[in-house]
Amino acid sequence: MNRKEYAQELFSKGYNCAQAVAGAFKDDVLVDFDSLMKISVSFGGGIGGMRGMCGAVCGMFIISGLITGNPGGSPDKKKEQYEVVKALAERFKKENETLICSEHLNRIKTGETKRSCKDMVCLAVEVAEEILLKG
Repeated sequence: MNRKEYAQELFSKGYNCAQAVAGAFKDDVLVDFDSLMKISVSFGGGIGGMRGMCGAVCGMFIISGLITGNPGGSPDKKKEQYEVVKALAERFKKENETLICSEHLNRIKTGETKRSCKDMVCLAVEVAEEILLKG
């Protein structure tokens, strides 16, 4: 099963969007699955169900820190990580036009998009694979 299929399975089992994206990278990080689910749980539904930043996008950012982040406080290392996050966000937004959960949900309601939240999870996994794993 590839990462996108696994993310869809997690989402279908009731994990939120952020958890589904983060969980898809469980074999790529040095964090066990249960801890990864705890780390990402608060970010679903547009961060805590508040419909802000898309949870799938937050899942990408969590994985970004775990894969490419540096634990040191160096300003240069932070800047490098912020550039990775910006690249993830820009790539996602290029495909979806927004990073905001409520905006996406409104686009579904008005028929401007047929992409479901499950589709957003898949897009986030695809973007993260492309940028973080260079594949």
